[in-house]
Amino acid sequence: MHILLCVDKGAASTPAIGYCEFVSRIVRAEITVLEAQCPATAQLSNENRAENLCARLTNEGLSCHLLSRDATPRLALLEQIGQDDYDIVIMGLLTRGRRFRRWLRGPSTRRILQKLEIPMLVVPAERRQIKRVLLCSGELWYPTELIDLMLKIVVPAEAEVTLLYVVPDPPLNYPMMEKFETSWGVLMEKDAPQVEFIKESRDVIEAAGIDTRVQIRHGDVSKEIMEEILIGEYDLVVMGSTYSSQSLYRLFNRSITDHVVEHAQRPVLVVRHTASDRDKDR
Repeated sequence: MHILLCVDKGAASTPAIGYCEFVSRIVRAEITVLEAQCPATAQLSNENRAENLCARLTNEGLSCHLLSRDATPRLALLEQIGQDDYDIVIMGLLTRGRRFRRWLRGPSTRRILQKLEIPMLVVPAERRQIKRVLLCSGELWYPTELIDLMLKIVVPAEAEVTLLYVVPDPPLNYPMMEKFETSWGVLMEKDAPQVEFIKESRDVIEAAGIDTRVQIRHGDVSKEIMEEILIGEYDLVVMGSTYSSQSLYRLFNRSITDHVVEHAQRPVLVVRHTASDRDKDR
C-alpha cells in the first residue's frame, strides 16, 4: 500500500501525522509525506514534524519519502496526486478560508473531496487504535474497492466490523418500519434482493476472518449515522460516496459524507464510487 500524507505546520495536521504513523506500522505501507509550505502556517511551528516522522518510519524498515511544495495543502495535494500512484491519501480536517467562501464552497477538506477520486482518510482528532470499524454505504451496496481497502487495514489490526444501512424516512408514516428494523436478523436469512449486497459483503468480510455484524436504522441518514458512531464508540468510519461536486446543488442539499467527515471526531475513510461501479460488482 502506498500512502500519501499531506501536512503543513498547522495544528490540524498533528492528528493526521500520528494516525499515518500508526496505520503505516500496521499495514507496512510505503509513505510519501507531502509538506505544504503555506505562508499562512509557515511560522506556526519550528518543529520538523514531517522529517521526524520519516526518520522514525525509516528506522523501522519502512519506505518514507519527503516532498515539499510552496502552496496550501489543498493545492499541493491536487498538484501531487497525478505524479505517482497512491492507494490512499491521509490528511487532517482543514477548515481555513474566509467565512463567506467556506459557506459558499465549503472548507478545504470538503473541496478536496470534491476533486479527489482516490480514497481519502480524514483524521480530525487523535486516535491510536482500530478495534471497532463502522462501514456505511447507500443503496444497500458496498463497492468492492471499498471493502478491499478496508480489509487491508482491519485484518492486520484484528478489528471487528459493523455494516450499517440507514433506511431514509418514508414520505408517509410507515408502521411496518419498526418491525422491519427489529426483524433484520430474520430478513437476512431471506433471499430478498434488497439485502443481497449486504449479505455478500458480510460474507466477504467474514471470510477474511473478521467478526462482522449488520446494523439497520431508519430516519434522517446523517443523524442516524452520527448516533451509531457515538453509541458504538467506533475507531474508524468507512464510507462509500458518490460525492456531488455541483456547488448550487450542495448549497441546498447537505452532503451526508461532508457531515460525517466534519462532525464524527474520529478518522473517516471516504471511497468514491459511481453507478457504473455498482454494475461491475454485480
